[in-house]
Amino acid sequence: MLRIGGVLMCVGLHYGPAIYRLLGYSPSKQLLFPVVWLTVALIPFLITPLIIDRFPRNRLMGVGMICCSISLTVLVALIANSVPTTNHDEPRLP
Repeated sequence: MLRIGGVLMCVGLHYGPAIYRLLGYSPSKQLLFPVVWLTVALIPFLITPLIIDRFPRNRLMGVGMICCSISLTVLVALIANSVPTTNHDEPRLP
């Protein structure tokens, strides 16, 4: 569990503020969003060891992949619509 917690901390605290800065949020919100995200992520992090042996691994991995895909889709949509660009060759999403 320590390895997973380390990954959550590195990604959430290092890349999160940079992404939120690109989206135009204030410095206080740049730090607040990863803290909230890591606090929310702590709940499934603590519950997972209790239920992991009760469900098939392939089903748990499938649900995890779907959740990751949804999260990345939302992140890409936010960045595509909010971050300014100098690339005028490609049309921007409405």
